[in-house]
Amino acid sequence: MHLSNLIRGAHRCVEDFIAQRVKASGLSVEQYRILAALHDSDGRSMSSLATTVFVDSPTMTKIVDRMVTSSLVYRAPDSTDRRKVLIYKAQKGAQVFKSLSSIETELQSHLEQELGRSDLEHLMGTLHSILESTQADDAPALAPANLGSIGAAR
Repeated sequence: MHLSNLIRGAHRCVEDFIAQRVKASGLSVEQYRILAALHDSDGRSMSSLATTVFVDSPTMTKIVDRMVTSSLVYRAPDSTDRRKVLIYKAQKGAQVFKSLSSIETELQSHLEQELGRSDLEHLMGTLHSILESTQADDAPALAPANLGSIGAAR
């Protein structure tokens, strides 16, 4: 099996794991990932969120628009540069995320049980290395912002 198929298959399994757990809250996996990113660092630019969540900018705009309509997040001007708009989690978004906050721990525990701690740590290190190497200047087609559009095509 090709490396790209292995990565795509693992990605799909993780996405399905998360989707099953966020479905009852009415969120998509991408919306959950946005709330998680804002939980880590609230008040982020659209481009920062797009890079973190691995989706392209037009898709990010559509997702955030829906989240604003649902009162999960809100837009506000950047206090240091009024031309920029930042995204913040709203109270409802914070509450929804809090109710789902155990998902990542549950996923990591499940994988640790299946793979063992050492193999999971090795896998995580390898994945970090792959992401870092594909973000190099000589590999622009594999930059994280572009990887989201690959996953969206499935």
